[in-house]
Amino acid sequence: MKIKDLQARIVAVYAGRFHPFHLGHALAFKELQAKFGAANTYIATSGKIEPPKSPFSFDEKLKMIVASGADSGSHVVEEITPYSPMELTQQLGLDPDRDILVFGVGGKDMAEDPRFRFTPLKNGTASYFQPYAGNENHLQPFNNAVDNGQRLGHGYIYKLNDYKFKVAGQNAGSASEIRSRFTAGNQQLRMQIISDLYPQASAAEKKQIFNIFVKKLG
Repeated sequence: MKIKDLQARIVAVYAGRFHPFHLGHALAFKELQAKFGAANTYIATSGKIEPPKSPFSFDEKLKMIVASGADSGSHVVEEITPYSPMELTQQLGLDPDRDILVFGVGGKDMAEDPRFRFTPLKNGTASYFQPYAGNENHLQPFNNAVDNGQRLGHGYIYKLNDYKFKVAGQNAGSASEIRSRFTAGNQQLRMQIISDLYPQASAAEKKQIFNIFVKKLG
């Protein structure tokens, strides 16, 4: 069998900053796994630290991902640019002229002021990212090169559900809100926040995450 005869592989990526990674992210990731298969689904996040909006390191976020029950860590990759996962594609040996990348994005991020608009660039070239819905039967490989004004491939955006849950009795909002509530809270409220963010975690995991939050958020 020749290499060119190999079937294209579809790899799904849940990319983001995740400051912090929590239950809502875990549920969204599991939705992506259910659609594309656990073996083909990965989390990509950077190790960039820029307090106060990005206080957590990659290793700290990895501990949160494991504590959330989303993944054991084997499908979590550190990327400089999560929506352009070079480390992951190299690790899996993906071929940009054959294999396909699909990125899971929450519905909230695609509603008002959407993260991806899919409109052509000013020079008329099609935008690299395109919606998965409507293109699932003719997906192109993830090659981002342009030849004579035509893109050689695309990345695809799969719209995920927004998962609602409560943190210390209140609806969970943005990551910045969670960070603010933890910073302002007393010891009891802080412990409840961690328990609600990682309900499946062991006591030891919750203590570890609690200490990370205290260290980084004060």
